[in-house]
Amino acid sequence: MRTARTLPKKAFFIMILALILSACSEPSRVITQYPPYHLEISNPDEMLAQLERIPEKEPCDIAVAPIRRELVSKLGHSKKIPDSGESSLAENVRVAPLDESTVPFQGSFLSRPPKSPVRTGKWFASESSWQTLKVALEGGWADSEAPEPARSMVVSLLMNDLLRSMHGVNFGITPETIVSLKPVHAAVIACHNDPGCTTIALPAETRETADQIPMYRRLRTAVETAGTTIAKREAIAEFARRTSADVDRYLFHGAPKLKTETDRDRLMITLDLHPGVLNEPELKLLESTAEEVWKKTDVMLNLEWNSLATDLFSVLFHIELPGARPNVNRANRSINLYPGSNLRSIAHEIGHVLGFPDHYYTVWDEKECVYTQLTLDTDVMSDSITGSVTETEWKVLIESLTRSAP
Repeated sequence: MRTARTLPKKAFFIMILALILSACSEPSRVITQYPPYHLEISNPDEMLAQLERIPEKEPCDIAVAPIRRELVSKLGHSKKIPDSGESSLAENVRVAPLDESTVPFQGSFLSRPPKSPVRTGKWFASESSWQTLKVALEGGWADSEAPEPARSMVVSLLMNDLLRSMHGVNFGITPETIVSLKPVHAAVIACHNDPGCTTIALPAETRETADQIPMYRRLRTAVETAGTTIAKREAIAEFARRTSADVDRYLFHGAPKLKTETDRDRLMITLDLHPGVLNEPELKLLESTAEEVWKKTDVMLNLEWNSLATDLFSVLFHIELPGARPNVNRANRSINLYPGSNLRSIAHEIGHVLGFPDHYYTVWDEKECVYTQLTLDTDVMSDSITGSVTETEWKVLIESLTRSAP
């Protein structure tokens, strides 16, 4: 009869150590460390203070630092916002004269879109930098207050600088290079999920396209030049986090609960929103503006205001933060508008509530210290002022409703 044998103590501990090391070396199969693409801060003084505290600065940030300080200091109402969120700074907000280009809203104003916008169907590039903004604004400042467009431009540049230098946002993706995102991401994740992988298998064409994105070129080079297996695995993990963030940014994330019905051969899609503190004329204004964009011959989106439900997105108007970028905050389920926001931006933000990503691209030129924003004037998720809902977007939305149907 065979007797059971026990492992020697030394062999036993070696086996346990091997299992522990194997578990530690197995990377997470879900990469969730995404950088933000919008910051919940719009006060220029606070944004500048954060930039000043960054220890390692790029050459561009060192070069433009004096201009940033100068332009922020000239914003007469860039004061600290009370933590309570109350609009106690309303007296510091300059309300623009109401004319054909503005509409009164919550004690301040929204900008009207052009009556007959020109649409070309082509990508439009607009550049912005601290140097050109300083030149453009010279002679246009008042000592006590700054025009809302000027504040908006300053806040926009501060936001981009913070996202790039503090949060590592990849301002390098273009309409041409986005096609390489998924195959690059697939190859990087495949290597990341294989504990023994130290070389990312990128086909020559995919590699060439990926290298057009400066951050990807640096990340790939870091993997290839790392001197040890541990260093290579760390570089691959960073590459995986980066591609995961970028792919996630341009994905359709799925619509919330929507009601649908057919009325005279037209599909009617209803989105419930919470009215917040907006009054009935203001709600009607936002509703009619959004519904005019989100409709076509055979399908239409309806907005309904429900003040009883607690799990709906609500529209907030922040009178104390003129010039800030309209945005959707999924954490507190809010659509955020600001004095000076274009009225038509509500249609773009509704698109985010429905699950669509931004379709514009911001590209950073680290040699010239210039941001270039690429927008398509026929797509509301790219250009909220002139764009419409594209056929592709309608198809994605309707297919998502079909998949979610019981």
